[in-house]
Amino acid sequence: MNALFPYLIAIHQRELIEQAELRRRAKLSTTSQAVVPAWRRSIGWLLASAARSLDPEVELVRETQLTNGSGANALPAC
Repeated sequence: MNALFPYLIAIHQRELIEQAELRRRAKLSTTSQAVVPAWRRSIGWLLASAARSLDPEVELVRETQLTNGSGANALPAC
């Protein structure tokens, strides 16, 4: 049994390292996905619809910025 002991220790260590790696990957995959509760999404929709009802040009300005390349989504000039 003494001759096999180092091999058993090495196998056990490898299993522990694999388990730690799996836990680390699982933790990274769950933290990278932003979870927004449904009530917060509905508040955003409610505020956006209220803004559109007060000033319909707000949406038009946003659409023109997206189509003509100005705004936050525009590519920088080279």
